This record gives sequence, structure tokens and C-alpha cells, in this order.
Amino acid sequence: MAPGPGYAPPQYISQPRGPIPSSQPPSLQLDVHVPGPAVQETATTQATAVPPTVLEISIDNIAPEDFLARICARMEIPDGDAQLGWKSSDDLKRDLPKRLSTEDDVRAAFDYFRPILLSKRRQKKIFIEIINLVSPSLSVLSCQ
Repeated sequence: MAPGPGYAPPQYISQPRGPIPSSQPPSLQLDVHVPGPAVQETATTQATAVPPTVLEISIDNIAPEDFLARICARMEIPDGDAQLGWKSSDDLKRDLPKRLSTEDDVRAAFDYFRPILLSKRRQKKIFIEIINLVSPSLSVLSCQ
């Protein structure tokens, strides 16, 4: 079938096909779920649990010691006394947390998440959950 009178073929205009790839890889942003302090005193002197905080950390641009210092400051525990662990959002509830006490532990955690964050097949949000391995004793909580 021939086109009718006045028909003009469509013009093919070169369209940009997305961002121009740069020589640098994208910054790897990881959501860090940090529990708050064990308890917080309110104006009515009633102890209440503090909800967790979500920090967005670039794992390529933070030193392991700075990462630990930020986590400890957010949890209001001294750096030297911190006995922390971590779980991935993919871990099961019953899975034991992995240790997060030294700079090497932080590097190992970042190395675990790096290929996951770089994966193009990833569809769900990935995060790391920080866990305080030393729970506050009941006697300390009852005195407050």
C-alpha cells in the first residue's frame, strides 16, 4: 500500500540515551539502621524506647574508624566499650549477627555490600542493621 499524497516519512532525530558514563563508578550509598540509646528519660520521668535512626552512608567515602565513631555517637556508647554486630536486610531474623568491633570488621561489611549495591539486578532496598551485642541490664534500667 502506497502512502497518500502529502505523506512525509518520519524524521529520525538522534536522542540522548541517558547519562554519559563517567570514568568514575557511582558512589555507593548504603542505608544504616542504627538503634537509639537503650532508654531516654522524658519530662514525666518515664523511660521510653528510642526509635532507630536511618543514616545514609557512602561506603566508598568514609573511613572505617569514622563509621564506628558515628555509630557509637548515635547509640550514645563509648567507642572503646562498643560491642556491635550487623545484619543485612537479606538475613533472616534467626541468623546470628556478624561482628562489627574493629576497622577490619567494618571493611569486611563494606566488602559484603559493595557487589550487592553495584548489581544491576537488585530490585529491593538493601540496608545494614546495627545491633548492640551488649544489652543494658535490667537493674540499670530500673534505677532510671
